[in-house]
Amino acid sequence: MDLDKKTDSDRDERRRRRRWGVIPRWLEVLAICMATVAAGFFGGRVTVVQADAPTPTATITATVTATPEPKVSANAETDPPTDDATTPEPSTPENASSVYLADLEPVEGDRSVQPITVHGRHYAKSITLTCSSSGTSVVYSTSGYTRLQAQAAIVADSPNAIGSMGTIKVTNAAGDPIGKDATIQSSKATELSVDVTDQDQIQIACVMTKSGDEDDWYFYGGLGDATLS
Repeated sequence: MDLDKKTDSDRDERRRRRRWGVIPRWLEVLAICMATVAAGFFGGRVTVVQADAPTPTATITATVTATPEPKVSANAETDPPTDDATTPEPSTPENASSVYLADLEPVEGDRSVQPITVHGRHYAKSITLTCSSSGTSVVYSTSGYTRLQAQAAIVADSPNAIGSMGTIKVTNAAGDPIGKDATIQSSKATELSVDVTDQDQIQIACVMTKSGDEDDWYFYGGLGDATLS
C-alpha cells in the first residue's frame, strides 16, 4: 500500500513540473512577439509586400482610318483647259460698251464738242449744233449700237436762247424718221431716247421752229451727255 501511494505521488509531481515548464516557454514566446512589434513600430521600419513586382501597363490601340488622297494628273499644271466644242461662244457686237458722241468723229456734218449748261445743270460730255429754220445736221455711224440717249435743250448761253424753240430729229440712212422728235427750249432739257438697232448710220438734225428775236436766224441746240449704247 505504501508503494502505491508513493507511485501516485510521483505522478502528481511530474505533472506539476510539466505544467510549470510549459508556462515559462509561452511567456517567452509572448515576450519575443511584443518585442518584435515594438521594435517595428518605434524603429520606423516599413514592410513592403511585393515591392519589386512589375506594374501592369495599360495598352491603348488607336484605330486610324486612312483617307485616300485625290489622284492628281501629272499634267494638271501644264495641260490647258479643254474647250467644249459643242458650246457656242457668245456673239459680241462691234461696239459693246457705251460711248459718248463727244468722243466720236461724225461721218459728215459739223458739230462742236463742249460742256453745256441747261437750266442750271451742267453736262460735261456734250455736242452742240447750230439750229436754223432750214435745219443743220450731223451723221454718225451706229453699227453695233442699239440706243441713242441724250438731254436735248437750247444751250443756256446761246444767242437768241430766250423765247426760242426748236426740234431735234433723228433719221436713218434713207432719211426716214426713227424715234420721237424732242422739242427743245432754254428753260428745260428734254430726254431724247431713240432705238437705233440695225441702223448703220443716223442723222441728227436741229431745226428752229420759233425765234425769240425776229432779227436772229439761229441758236445753239445741245445734246447733253449724248451716248450710244
